[in-house]
Amino acid sequence: MAIVLRYGGGETGNRGQARETGVNELVGVGIDDLAKYRIVQFLCSRPDTCWNAVECAENLGLRPVERTVAELDELVGQHILEKQDADSLPRYRLTTDRRTRRDLSRLLSVAQAPLRGGLVLARLASGSVERVKREVRRNKRGRRALGVCSTVNCRTGDI
Repeated sequence: MAIVLRYGGGETGNRGQARETGVNELVGVGIDDLAKYRIVQFLCSRPDTCWNAVECAENLGLRPVERTVAELDELVGQHILEKQDADSLPRYRLTTDRRTRRDLSRLLSVAQAPLRGGLVLARLASGSVERVKREVRRNKRGRRALGVCSTVNCRTGDI
């Protein structure tokens, strides 16, 4: 995985584009919502430690654990994390690839810069909201297909 970082308005010729760079690069490598961002940030601060999904969820306050597992597995698919299936609970750690580690560290520091930090978090929060909306729509379609709509208002999701 190659991560190309563009720095500052001087290189892009457009200051607005430069401010968006941290967000676009995060999304480009698969860090497209707050949960993934927080997971990567957490694991970058402890790069050689292995964590199971329960430990990650507890340390970061992420719920439910099943959603955390899905986020971790997506990051494994993006080659940002590595998964080790030693016990009954798989353990996750930051990739051992030095270049990817260095690029992620740089990318997180760009995203946390004072002028960009708020933009990054707002954009990632928007990604989180969109993911929840997709899951709600998927659940509503599933309820309709199962004929549960007699006890559940499928338009609003109310019981």
